Amino acid sequence: MRLIDRDEMLSPKIWDMNIPNDIPKEVHDSIFELYNRLIHIPTVDAEPIIRCKECKYFMCGNGCILQAVDYSWEEQMYANDFCSRGERKDE
Repeated sequence: MRLIDRDEMLSPKIWDMNIPNDIPKEVHDSIFELYNRLIHIPTVDAEPIIRCKECKYFMCGNGCILQAVDYSWEEQMYANDFCSRGERKDE
């Protein structure tokens, strides 16, 4: 499954197109139907994740600083892993 930003998809910049007045009724109805379906698509709560390689606590080759203080973790953290405590590096 791939997530989309429904608010962005329904934004006026997408739907305020200059639709000619002489388009066939079927085309106009199809556009209206598409818009109505998008409004009613179920949504999920999703947050962007921060992978270890993007995290300020990850030290390449040495794993994760947070892992060092939490001895319940037994696995090595790799660059493409992620956790709930990650914080993006300042750029």
